[in-house]
Amino acid sequence: MHQALEWVKHIAEALAYAHEHGVVHRDIKPGNILIDLRGKTFVTDFGLAKEVALTGSKAEASLTRTGAILGTPQYMSPEQARGQASGRAGTQQLAAQASATDQFSLAVVLYELLAGRPPFSGKSLPALFRAIINEDPHRPTEFNPALHPDVEAICLKALEKDPARRYPTMADFAADLDRFLGGEKTVARPLSVVGRVWRVAERNKPLSMACASALVLGILLAVVWTAVILPKKAREVNASLEKARTAEGAVDGAQPEELEKLCAAAAKEYRSVLDLDPDNVEAQTGLGRVQQRVDEIAAAKKRELEAMEAAARGMGTSPDGVEDLRKANELVDQVFSRWFGLSAGPLEVLQMAFYNSTALPTAETIENSWQQFHEFRWGSADDPVSRAATNALAGWTRCLAGKSEEGAQWMREARELAPAVPYGALLEAMRLMEEYLVVCPPPQLSVRGTELELTATAPTPEMTKLAREIDGLLETASGGSIWGGEEGSSFKKVLEGMRAMRAGRNEQADAAFTEAMQIDADFARVFGPDVMFVRARVRIVLRRFEDAL
Repeated sequence: MHQALEWVKHIAEALAYAHEHGVVHRDIKPGNILIDLRGKTFVTDFGLAKEVALTGSKAEASLTRTGAILGTPQYMSPEQARGQASGRAGTQQLAAQASATDQFSLAVVLYELLAGRPPFSGKSLPALFRAIINEDPHRPTEFNPALHPDVEAICLKALEKDPARRYPTMADFAADLDRFLGGEKTVARPLSVVGRVWRVAERNKPLSMACASALVLGILLAVVWTAVILPKKAREVNASLEKARTAEGAVDGAQPEELEKLCAAAAKEYRSVLDLDPDNVEAQTGLGRVQQRVDEIAAAKKRELEAMEAAARGMGTSPDGVEDLRKANELVDQVFSRWFGLSAGPLEVLQMAFYNSTALPTAETIENSWQQFHEFRWGSADDPVSRAATNALAGWTRCLAGKSEEGAQWMREARELAPAVPYGALLEAMRLMEEYLVVCPPPQLSVRGTELELTATAPTPEMTKLAREIDGLLETASGGSIWGGEEGSSFKKVLEGMRAMRAGRNEQADAAFTEAMQIDADFARVFGPDVMFVRARVRIVLRRFEDAL
């Protein structure tokens, strides 16, 4: 930008020299400006000026008559667009007019350098002339926010419609550019909002008078509205809003059986507010919140009913089956409560596996710690649902401790005891997925040019066998309907993530695994390491290496 301002300053100095010798260019545009390899600028094509300089010639008579239009339309000054005469500067008035005309055209060039677009445009030549004569250009900072306000002020001063408002001479234009380049205060100053409005009013006096009359009338109406009508309406709106807030507050903490009735009452109060004030944002927002609660309650009841009916059919219990499913979910919740209450967690189990594999003297002590898991398994209630959930969790832990065959057998027993309990299938699928990722080498990383490329490893027979088992187990788990409470929501997300991963939808898989970790803190504490291990491989495939670490 500094270089562009230097060029425009040198062009202005060259034109100032021409004006001092009585010559006006009348066709300043980028096509008539040359810049050599050293950055030196030249003003070319003084064709119009030379013709004008031929005093008494036929060319002068035709080019300076009133109403003649000279120059390139897009770079014309308003006086050129109107066809006002300007020729060889024989008087002080003509000299000033000549300077103002070339100054405006050069300011158009400067505007294009600053904003990247011309200040005036039109679909036709008359439309372009109307814009040049009547319309103010957009401020260059609208297209180039980094532009200094003083540079914008210099450009807009030279683009003033009234020549008297521009710089007195082209030399003054060049001098103001030189001040900015030298870090000095410029003559042109940014125009305030009030100043811009006043300029518009000056050019449109009839419209300004009409606006002033309308403003006075509006003020009178506003006084009446504010002093009489508005206070009364505001009191009514505020009173209705207070009722609506109270009604919505009663919804929070209400018993499930009361929610629908309370939500309906709150919605009614908010609608009363909107009858008085249709644009009331608080009432609109409050009604939206209440309606969302109503929709959530209806959707939850529908899902619960459908799930219970489906699960009851799968369990082959009583004809209605719904009550059986509710009790079954409570039984699973009880199993998880006992499970998360164990003092030993996955890290202790891994420690058992390590010591059992070393045959060190401490192995017997560590194996004794397994006793609480045995007690967990054998302490289960005798119903199929509880035993299935218990066997699944105990089997997964037994596999973690290095007893894979025994653990897998327990998880198979879980599936046989209650097919509607998904944990026997899902936990075994999680175990096999970890085994699959261990035997499956990560994608090979290579560099091609500036791009990183990942190449998948060809599957081995062992990988293919594990993949088929995993897919079958995930399909079985998807048919389960007795998930329990919050921990069930986390496991559902794990199931969603594993199925997405197997289908190659890695973004969806990553999101599901992440959400599973956020739903239930106990789940994240116990099963978090397994989920993060699988998620890390997904993120490697997505090239999110830092996230994978």
